[in-house]
Amino acid sequence: MEDFQKKLENIQKEIVNPLYYFINNNKLDLIELIKNVFVTLFVRKELVSCDIFKKLFNEIKNCPPQVATLFRQEYVRYSYFPLCVENILQLAHILKKYSNESIYEVAAGSGWLSFYLSRYGVGISKAIDNYSWDKLFEKELPIKVEREDAVEVIRNEKPSTVLINWPPPEDEFLVSCFEAMRKNSYLIVISDVDYKVTSNKLFFENYKNQKLYEEKLKYSFPGFNDTIKVYKKSIK
Repeated sequence: MEDFQKKLENIQKEIVNPLYYFINNNKLDLIELIKNVFVTLFVRKELVSCDIFKKLFNEIKNCPPQVATLFRQEYVRYSYFPLCVENILQLAHILKKYSNESIYEVAAGSGWLSFYLSRYGVGISKAIDNYSWDKLFEKELPIKVEREDAVEVIRNEKPSTVLINWPPPEDEFLVSCFEAMRKNSYLIVISDVDYKVTSNKLFFENYKNQKLYEEKLKYSFPGFNDTIKVYKKSIK
C-alpha cells in the first residue's frame, strides 16, 4: 500500500501538477483523465482501451501545445508503444502465429510491452536493453530487463523470434540484429510506416524481399502511423 501511494504521489508531482500551468479550470476533467491513464497503465498495471487515448488527444488538441509535449515526454519514459487492449491483442495474435520457440524483445526499454504481452498469453523468453537512455530506467521496471547487447545476445542465444518496438535510430541497428539471427527465425518490427520517422533506412530499403507480412497497428498516437512488420531470415 505504501509503495502504491508513493507511485501515485510521483505521478501527481511529475505529471499532474505541471499541467496546471497550461490548463485552466474548465479543463480539470482532462487533467483527471491524463492522471487516470498513467495510474491505470503504470500503477494498477491494467490496460486502457484505444478509445481512452482518442478521447484524451481529442481534448488535448484544444489545449496549449505544451500539454501534448508534457504528456508525450512523460509517457515515453515508460514506453514508446501505445499500450491499449486493441494493440496488445493484435500484436499477441501475430506473435503467436510467427513464433514456435523463444521470443526475445530487444531494445525493450523499461519492459512494459513485454509485461503486457505476457499478461495476454505471449511467453516472452527474455527482454533486453543496453540501458543507454537513463530516463527509461528512472522508474520501477514491471519485469526483469537484462542489461545486454542485442546483437551479441541474438548471435549467441539464437532466439526463434525477435521483437523490436520502435528500433533505436542508429541506421545499422536492424541490419545488425537481422544478420545475427539464425536461419528461419522471425523478426517482428513495430515502427512508423515512414522509415524516416524511425530511421533504419538501410534495413527497410534493402530487406524488402524478406518481409512476409505487414499490418497497420490498430491505434497509433496522433502524428504517427505505426505498422507491424514480419521478416523471415531465409539465409544464414
